[in-house]
Amino acid sequence: MGEAIAKKKAKIQSKGIMQLCPDVILLFYDAYGYGNIQDARKAFSNIKGHKWTHSIYWAASFSDRKNILYPDSPGRGGAFLYSKNNLWCPQT
Repeated sequence: MGEAIAKKKAKIQSKGIMQLCPDVILLFYDAYGYGNIQDARKAFSNIKGHKWTHSIYWAASFSDRKNILYPDSPGRGGAFLYSKNNLWCPQT
């Protein structure tokens, strides 16, 4: 996760996005539903160097969860792992 954040930061900075839109929100998508939100938070808890972004959101696909809007697709779960907005992520 830390490596992915560092790579994304380099790409965003090289394209000048931070000057145009400094409140970047990163999204991590776990298409296979390997973990749950507690696993994601545990993995994220030791990562440094992420506060340059406004927020980081973790989303996962879960085949055992019903998707009301798209019944043929798996359900989704997710949460903010970090945010400068305390309403979105009060534990940061």
